[in-house]
Amino acid sequence: PGLRGNGRSNGWLLSAMDFLPTFLEAVGTSHPGASEFRGRSIRDIRGRSFWNDLVTGVPSDRSDYEIGLTRGMGGSLIRGRYKIINQPPPSSESSLATAVAEPRPWRLYNIADDPSETTDLAADYPELVEEMVRRWASEWK
Repeated sequence: PGLRGNGRSNGWLLSAMDFLPTFLEAVGTSHPGASEFRGRSIRDIRGRSFWNDLVTGVPSDRSDYEIGLTRGMGGSLIRGRYKIINQPPPSSESSLATAVAEPRPWRLYNIADDPSETTDLAADYPELVEEMVRRWASEWK
């Protein structure tokens, strides 16, 4: 995650959700928030603007920022430097049908230190896994 330049990552955690609030801030307006328009429900924006980060070149503190995903019976959540996921790895021979039908154990990665996600830390930090799974289930499932 993060913007790249000169072959390096600057560590900014960004998502496609962040583009709308960034564009709105760049043009000096804001989203109306959760409301109704012509009988249709409008959801609030989940992303955060990174306009100031672009203008100053200095990443803001996004250590509490979350990006969640649901797929089948599981998903993933990235918060700060940690990521939980219970989907099969891309190289897994499991079919998508199996992944949807059978939830897998949650794995935990420190994506700042291990961007290739090679070392599962779930057994070392069970409380963090529990907390992040609760957050995923309440906000992203």
